[in-house]
Amino acid sequence: MFRRLAPADPPGRFSEGLLQVPGGQDMTLTFAATVVDASGKAAETGCYVIGADMKLRRSSDAAAEKAVREKAATKQDFQVDDASVIMTDKKGKRYRLPKGPDALSRSPRRPGRAASARS
Repeated sequence: MFRRLAPADPPGRFSEGLLQVPGGQDMTLTFAATVVDASGKAAETGCYVIGADMKLRRSSDAAAEKAVREKAATKQDFQVDDASVIMTDKKGKRYRLPKGPDALSRSPRRPGRAASARS
């Protein structure tokens, strides 16, 4: 019924993307997806919307996809040392979190992929 999480460095093609709650009362979630080929290059992109009925539908709204990619773009807003990931909140309080397996810190197929925390 459920599959495990994907490995940190998946073999072959995989999908990744950005999520955004557009706001308003329509209860939707927009997903700007990218399919990555086995060499690590973006092979195709698309935009999907999940409505209140929880059905995923492909959208041809290029402006919505562009808005998600711009507004939900990630940046690295944390520091990393040999043992930890260090996050600082808006009040300046630092949190030191243990690092996981090395594969989570690097991916030869997707170098430079940033991550961020949002509040």
